Amino acid sequence: MGETNAQFRQILDVSPIPFALNDENQNITYLNRAFTRTFGYDLTDIPTLAEWWPLAYPEPAYRERVMKSWQERMEKATREGTQFEALELTIRCKDGSDRIVIVSAVSPGDAPEGVYAVMLYDITERMNLLAAAQRADRLNSLGVLAGGIAHDFNNLLSSIFGYMELARGATTESRVIEYLDRGLSAFSRARGLAQQLLTFARGGDPVMQSGNLGTLLSETCEFVLAGSNVHYQCHVADDLWPCNFDTGQMNQVFSNLLINARQAMPDGGNIGAVASNRSLNETSVHPAGPYVEIQISDSGRGIPAEQISHIFDPFYSTRPGGTGLGLATCFSIIQKHAGFIDVESTPGKGATFRILIPVAKSGNSRGASFAKHSAGEQRLLVMDDEELIRAVSQDLFASAGFSVQVAAHGEEALILCDEAARSGRPFHAAILDLTVPGHMGGKDLARLLRKDHPEIALFASSGYSEDPVMTAPAEYGFVASIRKPYLIADAAQLVRQVLRT
Repeated sequence: MGETNAQFRQILDVSPIPFALNDENQNITYLNRAFTRTFGYDLTDIPTLAEWWPLAYPEPAYRERVMKSWQERMEKATREGTQFEALELTIRCKDGSDRIVIVSAVSPGDAPEGVYAVMLYDITERMNLLAAAQRADRLNSLGVLAGGIAHDFNNLLSSIFGYMELARGATTESRVIEYLDRGLSAFSRARGLAQQLLTFARGGDPVMQSGNLGTLLSETCEFVLAGSNVHYQCHVADDLWPCNFDTGQMNQVFSNLLINARQAMPDGGNIGAVASNRSLNETSVHPAGPYVEIQISDSGRGIPAEQISHIFDPFYSTRPGGTGLGLATCFSIIQKHAGFIDVESTPGKGATFRILIPVAKSGNSRGASFAKHSAGEQRLLVMDDEELIRAVSQDLFASAGFSVQVAAHGEEALILCDEAARSGRPFHAAILDLTVPGHMGGKDLARLLRKDHPEIALFASSGYSEDPVMTAPAEYGFVASIRKPYLIADAAQLVRQVLRT
């Protein structure tokens, strides 16, 4: 009998599945290596079941439910002579982590009553994968819903914002200008929040658009730090180079860094935010080329040296209650923008985060060249199925110095382009809405225009941020994408930049 037990324990000891044995007096007599490796406990920690229960199930109500279910299954198996009905349980490990297990028990045939071999099959990783898959499904569903809502919402915002821009330009009354500026600022925040929702729902793929990172940095500083007990300064270079970036995602990066800086100074302090141009040479750690550099510094407690190398790791957090995902998300977003992020810190003197984002390549990646034109000579076509957007775009782009015509769909836009070319006054640029229900949209129209009117610089526009054309416009014959809702001034600057290249 002793020899048989020894052989049995030898087999259990090499098993990858955790096993435990207890005798008729509820003493735990054996734990295999997998048990100690998985849960951290050995026989000195849990010599009896009485020590095991509160350690494995520290929450009293949950422990009571587990013990009741365990007893009921033991009694049923004994009474009916059937196998023990397995339980799915969450066990608290010695290091404080939790493992999800399937627990089963068996009484050896020749063993005294009350002697059990307990198997605890660890399914934690499997459950985590299942939860991740379910979360991804929910995100995909949310993304479809959010995309549809965003299209209509962004079209509406574009119209409202456009008329506010017109109203601001039509008045000299200081009080009215002040109110409109506040409204425009609120609009920018609404646009940013909507984009963050879409970024979350999309699962992280950036939708690039050329723009000024410094403007976004300044707006985010004002939004995040307003009303806080910290003093901040934001400096943006006047000649800051344009970059291609996802507004919602970069806003998330700036917000996370600014919130972390603020939390590092609970009694107040100083935050500095700087956006500047930087050219790296061949000797740099990062690839040579032109970049926009963002620096966010604080005068807080700093980051200990032993933590610096881990702060961008997923689930690494030094703050109680922190998820450890904020900086990991920042790192992921910057990577997807082909950029770089690093940190320098001196304990007790604060920390500085540096971000490098490549400068946007200007011009048409397909090789078409656009003649240089003065502002008064720039002829622009705006194609959009929304009447309000056509109306406000015509007025606003005209006020920005463009000669503007509008079209409701691709078929009408193609006719206007043909007529303009025959008259000797072709369009220099066209902003094309990608989604036009019941008619030709911007994607199909661009394919025709690239063939018949290659001199026109084409810009994709959409409220559907997840559209692949918005992410990689050059692959579909566009020079850039303009995401709705947009500032006419920003769109006009982008168009002029391309036409001057």
